[in-house]
Amino acid sequence: YRQVVMEGPRNQEDTYTALLSVLAAPLTPEGGKYQSAASLFWHYTNHPLPGTSILDQSNPTVGGVMAMDVTITYVIPPLHTHGLKPIEIPVKTRTVIFQREAYVYQLTFSADAREYDQHAQAFERLLQSFRFQ
Repeated sequence: YRQVVMEGPRNQEDTYTALLSVLAAPLTPEGGKYQSAASLFWHYTNHPLPGTSILDQSNPTVGGVMAMDVTITYVIPPLHTHGLKPIEIPVKTRTVIFQREAYVYQLTFSADAREYDQHAQAFERLLQSFRFQ
């Protein structure tokens, strides 16, 4: 299991940090949790946070491999924790899942929903430039 998380800018209200994440994990025969990319995608889309809405689904090609792509929205409720602002945070997240050989990959972009479009192009560049070596 390997994951890289790249933090982006904070939102205007200073309550959420945009991020890009690249995760690679072995499939079940190699000691991983999921049998296939389809099983990870099923788990991801069938166990959402309360109030999650699916905005879009598609099947792009990433790194020469067909993928499953879903964009969701949800709201983080006001958190009454010391140091955090107790306000709702609308979040929009796009997740692309695929497999190659004995690994499943999950690429994610998440941002404050009100600012999502300002940063979405960075994720598009990641998807378009993703290559296996």
